[in-house]
Amino acid sequence: MIHISIDTEDKKLLKAIRALLDLSGASYKETRDDSKMSSQEFYAKIDRSLQEVEEGKVTKVRNKKELHAFLEEL
Repeated sequence: MIHISIDTEDKKLLKAIRALLDLSGASYKETRDDSKMSSQEFYAKIDRSLQEVEEGKVTKVRNKKELHAFLEEL
């Protein structure tokens, strides 16, 4: 068995790949990865993070001791 991952939203390409697999007689299973975020969501997340930095909602870790203390609090 061979596993192939195709990451595209190009409907024509997907249709061509399905047709090729059907013609070859190969069996296949399609799944979707909904965990990916859109570029709009990605940039919105960056904007929110920058806003939090401007508001001072950050944790500063200056050295190893502070890092260990921070990690212990998690």
